[in-house]
Amino acid sequence: MYSLREQAEKDLDGTLAAVKAAGFDGVELAGMYGLSAGELRAKLDARGLKASGAHIGLNDILHSFERTAADARALGFADAVVPSLDAAELYAKTDGIVADFNRAAALCKKAGLRLCYHNHNFEFKGGVNYLYVLADGVPELRFEADVFWLKAADISFSEVSRRLGARLAILHIKEMNPKGVWEPNPLLGEGVSGIAEILEYAKRRKEIEWAVLEMEKLDVDYRDYLKAAARYMTERLEAAR
Repeated sequence: MYSLREQAEKDLDGTLAAVKAAGFDGVELAGMYGLSAGELRAKLDARGLKASGAHIGLNDILHSFERTAADARALGFADAVVPSLDAAELYAKTDGIVADFNRAAALCKKAGLRLCYHNHNFEFKGGVNYLYVLADGVPELRFEADVFWLKAADISFSEVSRRLGARLAILHIKEMNPKGVWEPNPLLGEGVSGIAEILEYAKRRKEIEWAVLEMEKLDVDYRDYLKAAARYMTERLEAAR
């Protein structure tokens, strides 16, 4: 839902209806739209959509965990996904970030949640792979691989998937324009993110329960993009061995 934040703020019901009509089974939450968890759950249920998980800041998990856990229970999801970090803080205070993640992971595990981390491209800097630093330092941490930003960082998805193994729990599907990162997202399969091969990988791995679509820069109506993306993802997953 991060991709549809502007539409959802204006018309949440209509946006959820468009997601369902396109053929998606659920949404990854990124905010509550001024609703309680129960109210938002009711809207999802009315459309036949599940909450796959939610983007939740690391500080929110550490300092407002009771509310985080209660919302997760009410919404029915298990994956608390830290959507990003402050890059400068990660570089300067790596040990402290790792310690914070371990504390957050312990809280999540006790409550029956899974702590996940969503990468961008700043985790790969100066010859240091901070994604692996987190993986090595936080044994309970799982990962949501953003294939767009792995491509932007020139990091091989196949190498990352081998390294993370079963801890790669969610795929974040976003297509990159051959002309560059800041150009409009082309239809899935028409860019350079390697989506077809990645969806085939997802089909083979039972640990991956969700492939989450992201689309931020479009030159078509978002509803048309949703329909085309759902069709492509379904076709590729069904064709995969």
